[in-house]
Amino acid sequence: MYSVKSAYRLCMEDLVDTSHLHKPGFWSGIWKLKVPPKIKNLIWRMCRGCLPTRVRLQDKGVQCSLHYVSCDHPLENLIHVFFSCPFAQQVWRLAGLWAAVYHAMMTNVAASGVVFSLVQNLGSDLRHRMVTIIWSLWKHRNNKLWQNENETAVVVVDCARKLLSEWMDANTAAGSARHPSGSHASVHTGSAIPHVQAPSIRWQRPQLGRLKCNINAAFASTVNRTGLGAVSVMLMAHMCCPALGVLRQ
Repeated sequence: MYSVKSAYRLCMEDLVDTSHLHKPGFWSGIWKLKVPPKIKNLIWRMCRGCLPTRVRLQDKGVQCSLHYVSCDHPLENLIHVFFSCPFAQQVWRLAGLWAAVYHAMMTNVAASGVVFSLVQNLGSDLRHRMVTIIWSLWKHRNNKLWQNENETAVVVVDCARKLLSEWMDANTAAGSARHPSGSHASVHTGSAIPHVQAPSIRWQRPQLGRLKCNINAAFASTVNRTGLGAVSVMLMAHMCCPALGVLRQ
């Protein structure tokens, strides 16, 4: 049975030698993380060695300083930015993860090995907290490099906590709105405000010289938010609606 997937596998596994691109690791664990997609993408880039640390940039021919901007360490590489830097270690302690990170560092030399070990061995909540801290540390590095912002370890941890909490709350609210008990509500993914399907009613245009305003509203108790929509139709110019003000057509 031909499929695009089978053709791709044929090309990548049988027709082209891609063995040099394969890197062992717990990749499925990364993609199954219940965190924002940008965090999973960052973790994947980190484990593939694609993040533009200064050591990596010099390896690619970019002329730049090798010092880490946050602590002036002589080598800005992945293991230092995320695990060895005193600032990073302070962040891990505040997040309650330093013991697990230290153990993973003792058994792995590369940053990717540390991440794979943590993703595989930590519990669900700690695993999600860990990768979000990595994202926050990278953001801290970029803020220091490009905007010269001096964030404290408390700020870095709180930034990670807030990002993960808001993302999980939004997804919980979206799931509850998609499958409410005894109703057929759906959710608008952009605002997480559910839109309840109205009964089928045939719309009729207003009479000449009249204005019709079609409105609908919904309240989501899970996120304590209200949505309101309105569409006005007018068949005569210079009509006035007290609720909407003067409309011209």
